[in-house]
Amino acid sequence: MQELMYQVVNGTSIYPTGTKYKVKGYEVMGKTGTAQIADPRGGYLEGKYNYVKSFASIFPKSDPQIILYASTSKYYGTLANRIKPVIENIGKYINVEADTTEEKEEELKIKSYINKTTKSSIKNLKTNKLNTIVIGDGKKVINQYPKKGTIVNENTKVFLLTNSTNYIMPDVTGWSTGEITNFGNLIGLEFNFSGYGFATSQSLAAGSKINVSKKVSIKLETKYVNN
Repeated sequence: MQELMYQVVNGTSIYPTGTKYKVKGYEVMGKTGTAQIADPRGGYLEGKYNYVKSFASIFPKSDPQIILYASTSKYYGTLANRIKPVIENIGKYINVEADTTEEKEEELKIKSYINKTTKSSIKNLKTNKLNTIVIGDGKKVINQYPKKGTIVNENTKVFLLTNSTNYIMPDVTGWSTGEITNFGNLIGLEFNFSGYGFATSQSLAAGSKINVSKKVSIKLETKYVNN
């Protein structure tokens, strides 16, 4: 569970929901929360800000000492901007030294690759140190994930769907549930997941042709196991 919460904040894929809470040099584990607000007239309130948002955190991961929970209702700002300084101040107070040698990950904004050539798109993504997953062997990109404007970190998987239905199953070992689901959504392929964490095996071998009418089974396990 600690590893799963650590990945919510520090995971390198676009799937984690808490990367905004990452504090350089501190081993922060956490879980984000979003809930609708009940409307007194029935149902739920509508609107961009009519939500209760929360963040539950435990740190440091190597020796958990602090539990921090914050919740806001109809908040117009960014909760992470309020929480991160608190984590830093608590870390200093309990003498948890930040690792200043940690290499800074560069944040990137995804461009639109739709209607561009597959070759040029791959080249651009490689230049930006992004992990490109090409779907089909077409020469033109017709869809992508993440979408244009999404902020990601280096090595994030970017899926490019080409104008070809020759879909080949990739080796998803080490992929998160979110990454596998994002891949499947682009071609209409469904998965059966068992376990939690990251993929360790798949029922359809890597390199096999995909039949989108048949579900693929994926076994998941936590990436790290503490003995």
